[in-house]
Amino acid sequence: MSEFENVTLRLLREIRADQKEMREDMANLQRRVSSMERSFGNLRVEIAETNHRLDRLVNRTERIERRLDIFDNSFAESAEKFESKDD
Repeated sequence: MSEFENVTLRLLREIRADQKEMREDMANLQRRVSSMERSFGNLRVEIAETNHRLDRLVNRTERIERRLDIFDNSFAESAEKFESKDD
């Protein structure tokens, strides 16, 4: 084999080795992205469940307040104080 052929073969082997390494890196990245997508999906489900529980809690609290004929008037009192300062 000539020197040119030897150099060409060596370069082709290096290119193949680099391609193999890049394929392995890409496969690793694809696995990591898939894992992150699953994690984000799980977080969205957990957030939705938490929001649902909070909504139910608010509804229950409002129902209790209506039954006891009570309500939180701290906002109304604050608004009255603010309005009286302007007069």
